[in-house]
Amino acid sequence: MGLNIATERDRQTNQTRAIYEGVLRLADRLQLLGRELRFSDTFSIRGEGDRTSVQQLAAQFRLLPQSEQHALPALLNGLGMLQAATGEFEDAQRDFQQVAESVSDEKAQAEALANAYRVALERRHWPEALSFLNQAAAKDADRFAPFPMDRLQPERILSASASSVDFLCHDTSSRIHVLVKFLPVVCLEQ
Repeated sequence: MGLNIATERDRQTNQTRAIYEGVLRLADRLQLLGRELRFSDTFSIRGEGDRTSVQQLAAQFRLLPQSEQHALPALLNGLGMLQAATGEFEDAQRDFQQVAESVSDEKAQAEALANAYRVALERRHWPEALSFLNQAAAKDADRFAPFPMDRLQPERILSASASSVDFLCHDTSSRIHVLVKFLPVVCLEQ
């Protein structure tokens, strides 16, 4: 199934379509659709009007019955991405965790957990970030393992910046601790 917000929207009633349309409009403009959160996405919404729109969309979503909220993981993932884009990391992380818990598809779970990892890094919550990364990589290593995690087992995140994440890892082949600096690939596609 994945986390395709447009497909999920098409199955909904008119009551929730307004939320979908608002999320899709903003996410499309920021080129957030159809992919996981990237390091460059955080704080990409700077205008007060867009920040207010994101807050209103999140408030409208929270007014939906709890059972309905859990049945809309792609919408919640989109809201989480927009919240990360406004710098509302605590709300975004909570939403990504809820998405991961509410979907059964492992690829969708991995994407939500990878998104939670990125906002936990922004919050400087290293143990949480490492836990989310380990879970995401266990479900989809090809997409979310930043390095060969079976050989270099991350024990701690030491620091993170916009350009890198430093891990203390145990190298299983040499049985020593090593520092691994992960430099995320910057996507230049438009």
